[in-house]
Amino acid sequence: MDEPIPLRAFLLAQVLRFTRKVAGLPGVSRIALVGSLVTPKAAPKDADVLVSVSPDCSLEKLATAARALKGQAQTRNSGADIFLADFVGRYLGRICHWRECRPGIRL
Repeated sequence: MDEPIPLRAFLLAQVLRFTRKVAGLPGVSRIALVGSLVTPKAAPKDADVLVSVSPDCSLEKLATAARALKGQAQTRNSGADIFLADFVGRYLGRICHWRECRPGIRL
């Protein structure tokens, strides 16, 4: 039986996959790895990614890629958080983790 790859390497590979998916999206200006994956911690809790977006960025494809990253992380009992910032670095919030996002859909 093959040994599973270490969690750190697995999460880094999944973040790279996410980055390749979203780097070319219109309105995405910067993608940064933050949190425990940027430390030497052998078993990080999750993958944290900060994505800088412009006001005209369509978040639909970004949210789809984020859900895929979260899903892959969950296969290893881990997680992923995608944080959004504007082009000057102001925190905007987290990407919606639901397939359908709009006000009032989850009451």
